Amino acid sequence: MREMRWKWCVVAGLGMLLLGGCARQAGESGEDAAAVMQQEDGEDAAAVMQQEDGEDAAAVMQQEIDAQKEQEKEDGGEADGEAELLRFRQDREDMIHLEGEYIEMGTPNEAEYSLDFSAVQESPRFEFQEMSEAYEAAEIYVTQTLGIQPPTKCGVYMCMDPDMAEIYRDEDKGVAKGYENENIFLSEFCGEDHNWQCLVLVREGKGQPWRVIYCGNDYTEET
Repeated sequence: MREMRWKWCVVAGLGMLLLGGCARQAGESGEDAAAVMQQEDGEDAAAVMQQEDGEDAAAVMQQEIDAQKEQEKEDGGEADGEAELLRFRQDREDMIHLEGEYIEMGTPNEAEYSLDFSAVQESPRFEFQEMSEAYEAAEIYVTQTLGIQPPTKCGVYMCMDPDMAEIYRDEDKGVAKGYENENIFLSEFCGEDHNWQCLVLVREGKGQPWRVIYCGNDYTEET
């Protein structure tokens, strides 16, 4: 297009020498045509840029919408998971029967809950004596160190929180960093405000006493 404009200018110049006033008119017509073409090119470029900007803005907006939907989905999943875990704990509580000094306990069917208990199921299998000592240490921590009297039938329970049980799969171990799975024990209790919390207990080795190093619901948080 630029080459055609230059050719038009040359023709207009020759015409001006040969034809005088007619050439001037032809030159003015050429300049008008060039101005119109330049204006049209500018308008086309602006339209293209505006269209591209609009498409980019729409794409960014759609990405934000998708991200928001995904976050809402995750938040909803977390809420559903917490509700299911609470239902499990309540069903477990309903299956406990106290007769004097004797306690009869049952275990809800995990398949009836929309939770992934696989991490809980993969937790170490401790001997009865080891578990008794761990639960005793956990209850002493709750009732004496924290000064809490749980409103539940038992003071402490086996931790059934799938997220907390991930500590056994996590190589870093979070708050229990440096301890092997066989030296990590999880328990949980219900506070006087009816909010459940988990305990992480550790020991230096088999036969060594258990001690609580963390109380909360996120073993990865810094203490």
